Amino acid sequence: GYIGLEAAAVLRKMELEVTVLEMAPRVLARVTSEVLSDYLTSLHMMHGVSIKTSTQVNGIQDHEGKLQVVCNDNAEYLADFVLVGIGVGPNTTLAETAGVSLDDGIVVDEKGCTSVPHIFAAGDCTRHPNRFAGGNVRLESVQNANDQARVVAANMVGKASIYDAAPWFWSDQYDIKLQMAGLNSNYDSTVTRGDPTNAENEGFCVFYLRAGELVAVDSVARPKEFMAGKQLIARGITPDKANIADEQIEPASWLKP
Repeated sequence: GYIGLEAAAVLRKMELEVTVLEMAPRVLARVTSEVLSDYLTSLHMMHGVSIKTSTQVNGIQDHEGKLQVVCNDNAEYLADFVLVGIGVGPNTTLAETAGVSLDDGIVVDEKGCTSVPHIFAAGDCTRHPNRFAGGNVRLESVQNANDQARVVAANMVGKASIYDAAPWFWSDQYDIKLQMAGLNSNYDSTVTRGDPTNAENEGFCVFYLRAGELVAVDSVARPKEFMAGKQLIARGITPDKANIADEQIEPASWLKP
């Protein structure tokens, strides 16, 4: 995931030897396209990171003062330390004690209200209605936590507010800034703008569509496309595919009627 790759980038900048063990066939397989996965794999390998995909860790044991990581293909890796980035679960203990409804998180409505009157919740631990997800979703992101918290705070003091922000995320790896908007689950086609093989110089973007509608965008060093893409998703606008791919067309023009 992103946390593992971000850690790998920081450790390589500290001139440490880094090996990434990924269970899936490619990095970020759950959250992004093959285009971005391939780009990030190449980026990390260029900086000296060793990436092993389709690799499952069977165990970690002590070995002469180091950690020995044993994998399903019988490969063994010696390490001074191991970072295990396998995700987290929502902390719902307090909510459960209070009798609040749970479903892989604390269930809230668009105002942040739980099933118990006068109890609100916000952030990574909540499962909330989200039109960009097509239903209820639990998001783990700074943007969601901040924006949802503002809505909840307003509702707590009687200022009616609805949470309806388009999700967005970011990740810094080496000198590259990745920015993502929307949710690409169940996308059925993509449009790439720019050349992923030349991203070090000019960046690129991947636009995700589902049933012909724009649902998400991943951008590498392309802030204009990211900002335009975020607004397009929020407004429910889908530009023509040819216009998305055409680098002669300014992203801001996609928003014009």
